Amino acid sequence: MQVMQELKRRQKAILKEFRARERKGKQLLRKIAAHEKALEMLKNEMSALFDQSGAAPAAGVNPAPSGVGGKARRTGVQRGSPTKLDCVRTILEKAGRSMSISEIVDALQSGGYAFQSEKPKAALAVMLYTHKQLFKKASPGRFTVAGANESLTAGGDSGKDCGGLAT
Repeated sequence: MQVMQELKRRQKAILKEFRARERKGKQLLRKIAAHEKALEMLKNEMSALFDQSGAAPAAGVNPAPSGVGGKARRTGVQRGSPTKLDCVRTILEKAGRSMSISEIVDALQSGGYAFQSEKPKAALAVMLYTHKQLFKKASPGRFTVAGANESLTAGGDSGKDCGGLAT
């Protein structure tokens, strides 16, 4: 009888620890998303400053570190071009069906995005699960746009050119 009670006590402790780790994981994902947003804003500000001054960054200075946070970067991205969120949304809308993370990564790469992350699928999964207001989970590992008429950005134009991204 004591053995059963001890097992139940240990099971409760494990479940409590699991829930605490799950909460901490969600908090970390929110912090990551906030930091990625701040980095994107800083990158845009630096780009605007370089555009205004007409000067290029000094040799060896990278105004936007490309490997930060596993963010996908398109080679030759110009200011005002669609974001990765816009392009993922465009891919899903053009497909007209739910897509797996692998399919979305392949479509981004074929459209010109060069992932700096060693695990682009994991980086994209974090983005999809973090932006629940933009993307909805159709089934395990498959996503669709969460409201086709909603806009991703303030002036969100879903018809933006994402470099000819194919589905």
